Amino acid sequence: MVERYRWIWIWMGDPALADPDKIEDFHWMDDPEWRAAGERLELKGNYVLLIENLLDLSHLSYIHRTTLGTEKVAQTPMKWSTSNSGVRVTRWVMESPAPPFFQKAGGFKPDQNVDRWQIIDWTPPSFVRLDVGCAISGTGARDGNRSQGITMRNLNAITPETDRTTHYSGRRRTQTSRPTRNG
Repeated sequence: MVERYRWIWIWMGDPALADPDKIEDFHWMDDPEWRAAGERLELKGNYVLLIENLLDLSHLSYIHRTTLGTEKVAQTPMKWSTSNSGVRVTRWVMESPAPPFFQKAGGFKPDQNVDRWQIIDWTPPSFVRLDVGCAISGTGARDGNRSQGITMRNLNAITPETDRTTHYSGRRRTQTSRPTRNG
């Protein structure tokens, strides 16, 4: 058992095979520069459904249209790649209005265009990290300069309980690079 990133990590297998270096990288949970919110939920559903939901954020256009979604999210194709550790899904929505949540959190005006990213890493069997956010259009976010925007890290640990129930621990960490209207 190891305490790291504000969680208790338990290895249920052979103690000789336990390796703390293989704990998922959720370092943002310990970083004082990032504001945090989170919860643990008991879901009535198979854990794979939750992983699929987090990997394909096109549902934001329909399910979360008053907070996180815009039409352009579902209209913009995703790209995916694989590595030895998992799968990465990437979507860039360029030059479009910020959704209401980002307008409020990042101080963007409703008529101000942003470049928006969704970079999602899935480490099997059940860790999903989202790197999402937006920055003023044309300021270099796609090239790595996020200084004119807001970034959120959504860190998800998903534990199957049965074939039809799942324990879901999600933590959202937010960092704003530019001053917001609220200070």
